[in-house]
Amino acid sequence: MVLAGAAALQAATDTMLGVDFSEPIPFASVARIATDGAGAVYLLGDNESGPTVLPGIVTKLTPDGKTIVWQSKDVTAENGTQLGAVLMAVDSSGGVYVRLASQAGDTTVTVGELTSDGSGFAWKAAIPAQPQLNYEAMAVDRQGRVYYAGISSTSVTSPVLLRLTADGASIDYSVSLPGMPTSLAVDSSGTAYVGGQAALLTTGSYASFVAQTKPDGTAGYYTTLSLDEVAQVVLDASGNAVVCLTGTGLVEHLDATGAVGSSFTANTGWIALDATGNVYGTTETGQLYHTTNSIAPCTAVTATPGVISLSALLNEWTADGTVVQSTYLPVVVPLASVATGPNSTVYVAGSYSGAATTQTGPFASPYRSALLRLSPSTSAQTLPLVCVGNAASLEPAALAPGELVTLMGSGLGPEQGVQPEGSAASAYPTQASGVEVTFDGTPAPLLWVQDSQINTVVPWSVAGTTTKICVIYNDAQTNYQIWPVGTVDPGVFTNDGYHAATVNQDGTVNSASNPAARNSVVSIFATGLGATNPAETDGEFVTLPLPTMVMPVQLEADPSCLVTPSSCDTTVHTPLYAGAEAYVIAGVTQINLQASDMVVSFGVTNMVVQVQVNGAWVPSNPFTFYVASE
Repeated sequence: MVLAGAAALQAATDTMLGVDFSEPIPFASVARIATDGAGAVYLLGDNESGPTVLPGIVTKLTPDGKTIVWQSKDVTAENGTQLGAVLMAVDSSGGVYVRLASQAGDTTVTVGELTSDGSGFAWKAAIPAQPQLNYEAMAVDRQGRVYYAGISSTSVTSPVLLRLTADGASIDYSVSLPGMPTSLAVDSSGTAYVGGQAALLTTGSYASFVAQTKPDGTAGYYTTLSLDEVAQVVLDASGNAVVCLTGTGLVEHLDATGAVGSSFTANTGWIALDATGNVYGTTETGQLYHTTNSIAPCTAVTATPGVISLSALLNEWTADGTVVQSTYLPVVVPLASVATGPNSTVYVAGSYSGAATTQTGPFASPYRSALLRLSPSTSAQTLPLVCVGNAASLEPAALAPGELVTLMGSGLGPEQGVQPEGSAASAYPTQASGVEVTFDGTPAPLLWVQDSQINTVVPWSVAGTTTKICVIYNDAQTNYQIWPVGTVDPGVFTNDGYHAATVNQDGTVNSASNPAARNSVVSIFATGLGATNPAETDGEFVTLPLPTMVMPVQLEADPSCLVTPSSCDTTVHTPLYAGAEAYVIAGVTQINLQASDMVVSFGVTNMVVQVQVNGAWVPSNPFTFYVASE
């Protein structure tokens, strides 16, 4: 039950993004971030102002982030309701256009251009569309003409694209769309590209689409893409559409006819492009991630049992999908959180996660959000050791003594992975291929060593609230991590992230085609369940008699499946055995339970392992295994 090593991602260039600045900003949330041709930054979000939160405020900052140029005024309706903006578009010269929030009963949508100092509106216009924030988008062209894609005021089944004149006084054209719009981009000629989701009447399913509308309002190409996905559209330097499919994370490049020229999996929900065609995307993760040249560690975790912190990731790819850089960031990002500026600068806004800022910025006191600017740099400092987590669940939570853990980064060991071995006559080594890992100075047994990943075991002597983790490779120490320590950190080993690595009573591997028989005994395997009796030794190759767990262990339904309890097992199960697994390294727990009287949905049962600590039950990652139907 040792997690296999994984190959590291390779950087395509020596020039990496480095952080220019990171500063707190007064936003409870950031809905949009944009830049203009001069590199000024525009943020749209709910602005914290003392005890109140002003919705939909636009803030313009200088490119260095040090000065507020202006902030838009609060927009108040006749009934006193604070409205603000919900959509924002910025042109290359710094013109800012917004869609105002709607009130109950509104049958039109109001868009407008802010004055150059943000103090009011140069113009406002009500357009015949229904407020549908999930199915609308806005953009602006070089002539200052606003494009709005949304739902017609005549019917919720009539999506439309409208273009306003530059003064907002009239509508240039209004054309029907083949589906619900979610994204909109406009090129230098005024050609519009709408991305969205359309129903396929022949199958009853949905497909993402890109619909092109030419400058005169006539139809251009129409392309359907993957099923059940929603497209986000941006344009490359040639004016061709690049589409991000938010469900699968696919990025697809379309040519001038709408045909897919190339695609790659990005695992992101929002992208931005620079002038060279490189693609940038942000995402969040609660699990370990193989970074390439990371400039920050994963988000510091707490010791709260069962609480998993989310870390932000910024990824950069070339147009063909080659990874340039993937790095953790000291913020937790919303979906629309990245924008590019001149000279391939990248701006990211998100919820502040506690990492030290590099400049105080223009705001007087700390807030819950942060703005980061990153620029290409040949001397960007990267971290070899970037994240630590449970080797079974891959979650970076507080570690427990005796837990099998995975360390991720780059430059941690040899390029070719090495798997040390132990036996009844010889414990697992603490040095292998020039690699050594210490926790508070105590060498840890090694299970796998490689450039991007090390698997090891937390020494049983680790105590207190934190531990200092160090990696030494060829006598050179990397950066160290101060990591939280808990009593337990239960994680169940899985085959694919959810199906537990389960052995049936007859010794065969549990699978969909080989489910456990009713009333038979199955074995699952875990780590991080705490102390055993008798106590185990670091790196020990476990033999008979087997130690058992000191703290109580039980199995219960995965909380997420309790939404529909008829499809999951709600019974609390006491294992027949919970203790060390024979003939593997100390720290692996085998749990035997009887597959009887279980509520089974589609031939599986959904549950978590729980360990009782000081009267509270600490859960593992959710998992499932297959049980035969009666």
